[in-house]
Amino acid sequence: MDQQNSYEFELLSAWRALSSSQEKTGMQTIKINNTSLHPILAGRISPENEETLLIGFSLFNLNVPSDLPQGNGFFVKNIKLIEKPASFNWITIFRQNNGNIDFFSKMSADIIRLIENNLNRNDEEIEKAIFARIIAWQDFMKRNSNYILSQEEEIGLYGEIEVMASLIEAGNSPADTVKSWEGPIHGIQDFKFGKGAIEVKSTDLPIDFFVHIGSLEQLDDSIVNPLFIATMRFSIDLSGKTLPERAMEIRNYFSGDLLSTSIYDSKLIHAGLIVKDGNMYNHRYLLTNQRILQVSNDFPKLTTSNVPIQIKKVSYEININMITTIGIPMHEILSILQKE
Repeated sequence: MDQQNSYEFELLSAWRALSSSQEKTGMQTIKINNTSLHPILAGRISPENEETLLIGFSLFNLNVPSDLPQGNGFFVKNIKLIEKPASFNWITIFRQNNGNIDFFSKMSADIIRLIENNLNRNDEEIEKAIFARIIAWQDFMKRNSNYILSQEEEIGLYGEIEVMASLIEAGNSPADTVKSWEGPIHGIQDFKFGKGAIEVKSTDLPIDFFVHIGSLEQLDDSIVNPLFIATMRFSIDLSGKTLPERAMEIRNYFSGDLLSTSIYDSKLIHAGLIVKDGNMYNHRYLLTNQRILQVSNDFPKLTTSNVPIQIKKVSYEININMITTIGIPMHEILSILQKE
């Protein structure tokens, strides 16, 4: 049993054990880990009968933000437990009655693993990582009820992580690359580098390639410059990799860098992918063509400068096959972006 599954099993067992003591009121807990730095408890609060995860922080080292994550099946509080050591404050995540218990246990196990893998970092860094991960899970739980990416979303995410691999292989540091990745956190463009950016568009269609542009700002090089669009064509091929397989391969670029690994994992969750649930994704994709074009004055696009002032929102498609411009190699693009 891997670390994630082991924590899930332990948490579910603890919550079941605590459900047998419902005659008691208040918070009942069972210890999950053995570290003295950040003790972790599985809890159940009665009479509300809500499962909780409690993470201990030194009383003097916890800077809880005022806007704690709320909604989508769970909420977060900072509490003190009178019967526990007075030297700790506790970040406490509560499952609400409408929250999916399976995904609450996945999230809780993921946060425990995050803490266990980052014990050498200071409290402030761990605290920020925890809240970033909780917000990522909130984004995930906003998705449709089956929590599975559509095929369009799947191929779109595959294209973004392939561009990430290309950037790293062209010489960009893994840490800078994952920080620049803004697609999963609702950035206007998928990768942001100072004043410049790269937008990624992907297809698995063998002939047609229509890219969807969702706003006047997305390809506006008067706002973001230099601006590039990376067009990624894939085929479905048995020799290819599934999305979770490729995501795990790219994760290896961050080996030994716990902060970058944590950022990468959080952004995958923001994007709607839980890598360990790999059996939900069976398509094997093979990258057959990558063409990166610079968005300049002669690139076909709609922006605030070339549509009537009365038009405020647009959504349109570009036929990439009709653009005959030769693509620019990634190392040249990286050189241009790094000058900005």
